[in-house]
Amino acid sequence: MGFIIILVYAFLAYWAAKKTVYRNRFLIGDIDKIRIRVLTVGVVLGPILIPIAILRTIFRF
Repeated sequence: MGFIIILVYAFLAYWAAKKTVYRNRFLIGDIDKIRIRVLTVGVVLGPILIPIAILRTIFRF
């Protein structure tokens, strides 16, 4: 059960980082390094980014 929660958190963190920090940016480099960088930023800043991304999705700003 704990693994599923960690997996869902990582998915939400990746999605939130793409919606907030990396919004409207071109990322140049190896695709694996880009994904790991976005995932790392998302997991570290997840508690802050996930609510912001949800609000941005609801209110479209």
